[in-house]
Amino acid sequence: MSQYLCHDFKTPRTDTSRRLPNSFRAVPLLFYLAIVGGAYFMTTDILGYRKAKESKAHAEEVKAQHEATLSKAAGDKRQLDVLTARAESIAKWVEGTRVVQPIGVKVARAIPPEVRLNELYIERNEELPAQLSLSLRMNGGTMAHVQTIERDISALNYRTNGSQQTKQGEMLEYRTNLSWQDL
Repeated sequence: MSQYLCHDFKTPRTDTSRRLPNSFRAVPLLFYLAIVGGAYFMTTDILGYRKAKESKAHAEEVKAQHEATLSKAAGDKRQLDVLTARAESIAKWVEGTRVVQPIGVKVARAIPPEVRLNELYIERNEELPAQLSLSLRMNGGTMAHVQTIERDISALNYRTNGSQQTKQGEMLEYRTNLSWQDL
């Protein structure tokens, strides 16, 4: 009797398929390499995503700072525009008073010290800037004083139009329109 407990009853078979080629031994190796490569690329993508989020947050902070600076500059520009508009209106007013100042000086110098000048209005017409309206009230003035005023004003190249004199007791009221004469 034999010492083996088990006998092999298999017979060799010829109808089975052939063995796989030796190059197929690389398939499991490529599988593991693909898993390691995928893990590597996933890790680099996650790290890159986090870095991009940090970069985006930093860029948004910088953008917010720039927008704050820009809005402050725009506010300063608006204030400067308002101040410029005010300055231009004051400059126009001063420019308008240049023609009024010599007239006021001539009227004040034409009146003698014993005559009291109560009111003096010189108004510019916005539609006709070359035309002025002169109105004055004198206490103790005469028509000779009015003629002196007209003569001094005409020396400044202004012509009087539509003069009106009204005398009520000691009060003399004089109104006229002054037109600039181009010589």
